[in-house]
Amino acid sequence: MHGAVRGLNVAAVPKAARTECLMQPHARTRLLFLWSGLLLLLLAPPLAADTCDGCPKPTTEQIKKIIGDKLKTRSGSKDRIYMDKGDCIAGVEGAPEVQPIKFWLREIASGEVWNCPHSKSHDTITIEAHAADKTEWTLQASGGFKLKGLVAEVEAKLTRGETSGVTITEVIKVSKTLVPNFCKRIQWEGYFLAGRFKATATIRIKQEWAWWTKNPTTRYKVHEKGTVTVDCGTQDIEFQRNAPLAGYFHLTEGSCEDAGCSGALSKKLGFFPKLPPEVEPPEKPKPAPEPEEAPEDEPEFGDAEDPDALPPEEEPDSSDDLGDAPTGPLDDPLAGAGS
Repeated sequence: MHGAVRGLNVAAVPKAARTECLMQPHARTRLLFLWSGLLLLLLAPPLAADTCDGCPKPTTEQIKKIIGDKLKTRSGSKDRIYMDKGDCIAGVEGAPEVQPIKFWLREIASGEVWNCPHSKSHDTITIEAHAADKTEWTLQASGGFKLKGLVAEVEAKLTRGETSGVTITEVIKVSKTLVPNFCKRIQWEGYFLAGRFKATATIRIKQEWAWWTKNPTTRYKVHEKGTVTVDCGTQDIEFQRNAPLAGYFHLTEGSCEDAGCSGALSKKLGFFPKLPPEVEPPEKPKPAPEPEEAPEDEPEFGDAEDPDALPPEEEPDSSDDLGDAPTGPLDDPLAGAGS
């Protein structure tokens, strides 16, 4: 193993010196402590440095209670307490809680089966969930800090089903056998019920602090040392996903058109199985109303016939019934009369 371990450059120490060092009991104890600290550092989920910025620093009084009577006065000088911020670590607390957000029905397919005197259709139908209704868990809100290994830890719990709240049972494919009565036809519409779910995981944040004591009279000697962990509270992270839950068929029954088949007009049989109470049945678009006949154009003002109006006067004919006009001078009707 090469590299520095908390100030100890293992590669820089000669092999003989390393062997001699390991032979000393106090050296083995110190090296074991260093390796233990390194192991804890590797196992703890690392977070962003600002995740624990809001955590309070341990007070001197808290450290004094930990040290107890080992905090001494040496040669007239009291031991002094020093602290340094350590790792900001976090872990998933409990099981993620799963709750539904919404449900919806998606129409997948439609068709018809029949049992008529002269023909009969296949009676087994199968529908499969739409790809958009099946998604993986996706992180939605991280609580404002980098999660790194925590995301994988929460996802693993969700995948294994280590959750509280509702249980998601996926259904991908549904088959149904429809057998119409004789002289009957059944129109069917296949739907898949899907839902949007959220999983909330609680993350416990902790800040580690290292402390030690020194005394001015003993210069660099460390008399007591240890660590203290401060609980910084919890933050929630949220995952969401879609899941197909069940298949449903809406059925409408009608009669065959063959001779000898009679019956009522088509009637809706409803959903099979029955829809859950929290799911609204889909609304089918209503057929467009037939256009109304446009009314005849009404006569414009002044064009209406007035029953009291007089008939128009006829223009006089340019020709008369007196025959042809004379072409010469007229005879004097008084000519030859006595005076």
